[in-house]
Amino acid sequence: MINFWQKNKQLIISLVVGIILIALWLRFIDVKKMLEYFKEINLWWVIISLVIYVSAYFVRSIRWRVILKPVTNTTIVEIFSLFMAGMFVNYVVPIRAGELAKGYFLKKTRKITMSKSLPTVFFDKMMDLLPVLLLFILIPFVARDINPIVMQLLYILLGIFIFFLLIIIFCIFKKKYASNILKIFFVWLPKKWRLSVNNFIERFVEGMSVIKDPKIITISLALTLLAVLLDSLYILTMFKAFGFQMAFVVALFGYTLVNLSYILPTPPAQIGSNEAIFVIVFTLLFGIDRNLVSATMAFAHLVSGTIIFLLGFLSLNWLGLNFSQALNLREKSQ
Repeated sequence: MINFWQKNKQLIISLVVGIILIALWLRFIDVKKMLEYFKEINLWWVIISLVIYVSAYFVRSIRWRVILKPVTNTTIVEIFSLFMAGMFVNYVVPIRAGELAKGYFLKKTRKITMSKSLPTVFFDKMMDLLPVLLLFILIPFVARDINPIVMQLLYILLGIFIFFLLIIIFCIFKKKYASNILKIFFVWLPKKWRLSVNNFIERFVEGMSVIKDPKIITISLALTLLAVLLDSLYILTMFKAFGFQMAFVVALFGYTLVNLSYILPTPPAQIGSNEAIFVIVFTLLFGIDRNLVSATMAFAHLVSGTIIFLLGFLSLNWLGLNFSQALNLREKSQ
């Protein structure tokens, strides 16, 4: 029993948190009224919405391919498979290990060391945080009084973005300082492990030099903007499937904030956390009926989760990997 707890404590704690969030969500809504909305679903809009949903991930995978090109030149099918396999791990592992998984899968399929691939993954993830700046620009256009919870979340995300940005700047222009700063976070490790980690950090910092290319940065920015626009269209059309016409700026602000929140640790498959953040953003901030929001979110969560599981599973098989290798990342991350 003790061994089971030690191996699965992160998963167990995450599931408990998710169940608590689900319970709070169910107390906040009228389940009967929520279920009434399901009678109005327009399946054509659902199909359009899901095509847009997958397209947004495809665009992000192409962005990573651009960033990764100085390290290795992948095919479009391969990079999309690697990306979706990483998304699959993010659903399975409660500590957002999908980014680590991408480097791990590249190592397995192309024999590329993680110290070379992870700098590209790190920069790619920072590009996903870039829209937080857009949200601060949009605040005057979407609401005069922003809910305090939403503002706290925005400031947390802005802080994470600034931290990532400083690391990249130091890695490119002050490599020695960057290495020394990053090593501080691991001084508590035993000497034998610390030496290996320090060597990895030095190779990681050196690998960040691939981001110097202005062309890579420019294309990455353009693809990030396109992905954000597709995200907005996805949630706009998903609400449309439930008969609600949402303003584009509301969809842009709301779902961008929801997407940004995914960088924080979440329960497996985002159970509970998805429900909470959707209601906070679209009901507390924009005043949309909580039962409508809950119905749309619950349906969207179910179908999008199914898509990620299916595409992730197929991607792992196409890459010649298997489900157990993805699950082993949970043990490596503890």
